[in-house]
Amino acid sequence: MTDLIEKVEDEYGLVESAKRGAEVLDRIDPEWYEKINTGRLDMSLYSSCILGQLYGNDFNGGAILGFALPTYPGPTFDPEREALWNQLTDAWINEIESRR
Repeated sequence: MTDLIEKVEDEYGLVESAKRGAEVLDRIDPEWYEKINTGRLDMSLYSSCILGQLYGNDFNGGAILGFALPTYPGPTFDPEREALWNQLTDAWINEIESRR
């Protein structure tokens, strides 16, 4: 998986975003990654994303951590958007695996 992440041209900064987010979580809860089920991890779903698995959903997680999340329009199928969510999920899995 690491090779795949490194090969993806990350024009949106998704790998760096996951890295910075993981570093924040390291300071808040050094064992956060043990609480994440990577088989269930899906960054496009509010209850299966990192904050969803740690705090119930992404909005609760944002509130607990002291930041507001942007509001997104309702679900629409967009292959490019789906590919970006998949890349973000892979980036987070890479961060988790590097800590285990």
